[in-house]
Amino acid sequence: MPSFYSRRVLKGISLDTAVCRRLELRELSPAEKRQDLQNGRMEDRGEAAETAAQIVAQAEEETVRIREEAYRQGFEAGFRDGRARGEEKAREMMERARAVLNEAEAERAAVLSRLEKEIVALAQEIARRIVAAELRVNPQVIVGVAKEALALVRDRPHLMLLVHPEDQAVCQQARREFEALLPENAVLRILPDLGVERGGCIIETGEGVVDATMGTRWARMVEELKGLKND
Repeated sequence: MPSFYSRRVLKGISLDTAVCRRLELRELSPAEKRQDLQNGRMEDRGEAAETAAQIVAQAEEETVRIREEAYRQGFEAGFRDGRARGEEKAREMMERARAVLNEAEAERAAVLSRLEKEIVALAQEIARRIVAAELRVNPQVIVGVAKEALALVRDRPHLMLLVHPEDQAVCQQARREFEALLPENAVLRILPDLGVERGGCIIETGEGVVDATMGTRWARMVEELKGLKND
């Protein structure tokens, strides 16, 4: 093992009293080398651990960022998907509602169609009873009906007025009123007819017939009401 000597001059000390010390630089023993290596490894490990910690921290930050981005994208996709599903559900509900309404309308139309004849017949019966009651109180009702019918054929020279037998006397009394609507030389005949309901009349001319019976008048009114409903 090599040895080295060194002499130093110490201030205030003579050479005679100077102490020559032997400074020895020796090689490390195997145990010391292992210890020194371990110390170096510890330092390297410390630096590695610090680096690893930084890497882990960065990885965690990146993970959070990726997670947040995925959540945002998933939320937007979910929102779009949810809105699409909601719109589809709304369309299905509207289609079902339309189907129910169409079915109800078809059923209503079928019911009205079945009941229409019954309703008309009932209404006609009610009208007849109302007219009958009015005629008992005011027999002059037939006069107004006959005037309206005569006004439609006032230019005819020959006319025949058919009325219910119970209305004939009242119409005869109103003859002058009827003739005032006709040409001066017109011929008017007032005849009884059991086929004509009270309150109505039929006028026959050489060119046609005016049906002013209660049944016909009521049916005409019903048709007019239907036309208004369809419009």
